[in-house]
Amino acid sequence: MRILMLLACLMILPNLMANEIDRLLPLTVIAIHQLDDESNASFDFITAERVHQCGGKASGRFRVYSRHSAVAERRFQITLHALNGVGKLQIRAIGCEGNAMKVDQVGMIR
Repeated sequence: MRILMLLACLMILPNLMANEIDRLLPLTVIAIHQLDDESNASFDFITAERVHQCGGKASGRFRVYSRHSAVAERRFQITLHALNGVGKLQIRAIGCEGNAMKVDQVGMIR
């Protein structure tokens, strides 16, 4: 029984650690790109740190989508403040889309 519990912990621990790393990693924003010229369009931001392997090579490109215009605007403003050097971006990544990592939470830390 002890061995089973130990194996279960060892299997779950890497997933928990990966999620926390994605959530807590401070990123330095060096560029922002708006993909479309329409309401609720997604935007990409690029970081100095190449922290994911989407598209088969190390990359710092992230993509942010929002269904609601107020949320989209807040996420863009937070990212813009990070670009202007106010702080570093803190994100939660949810998977790859081409060569960009999709992001569902955006925050900023000093």
